[in-house]
Amino acid sequence: MANTLKKLASAQLAAASGLLYTVPALTTTLVKEMWVCNTGAGVNAVTIRVAGDTVSKNIWDAVPLSSKETIQVAMNTVIEAAGTIHGFATNANEVTVYFSGYESA
Repeated sequence: MANTLKKLASAQLAAASGLLYTVPALTTTLVKEMWVCNTGAGVNAVTIRVAGDTVSKNIWDAVPLSSKETIQVAMNTVIEAAGTIHGFATNANEVTVYFSGYESA
């Protein structure tokens, strides 16, 4: 198995849940790091959800970020093939997220 270090997702969050990343077929992903930055003028509550075969879990559930606040989160989250990461914030286009990690095929 080859491990490929890569940017998994980089996006501005919408106000409704949106797809940020899908694990490719025949691949396992290890999410190592998440950056979340609120570029808005007010507080934004951020929700990030990881969905696997049959289970979907919020790994961040309405976490409040102050204006101009950036948080780095170290992770070791394994997601199997076809698993996904979704996210949303209180206000559309005010929160940027970035995920990096390894894909192993």
